[in-house]
Amino acid sequence: MTVRWVRFEEGDQEGFGTLEAGSTIAVHDGDMFTGSTANGRKLLLPRVHVLPPTVPSKMIGLWNNFHALAEKLNQVRPKHLCTF
Repeated sequence: MTVRWVRFEEGDQEGFGTLEAGSTIAVHDGDMFTGSTANGRKLLLPRVHVLPPTVPSKMIGLWNNFHALAEKLNQVRPKHLCTF
């Protein structure tokens, strides 16, 4: 059986849990990735706003793909450029 995790927003609170029977979220406490436990609370999926699975901490762009475009648009090289 596949466990389906979902992040959600209910009012001004964010939370996460597992999707049960396609329409109910079993709300969990703790950290989604390092251990969590169901707290017994259930929410109906239509009553929450579903969020992306994770909160991104950084944006990664591939500068190497855009050298020609940057020259054409007269753009400067980014300050935080890592080359591999």
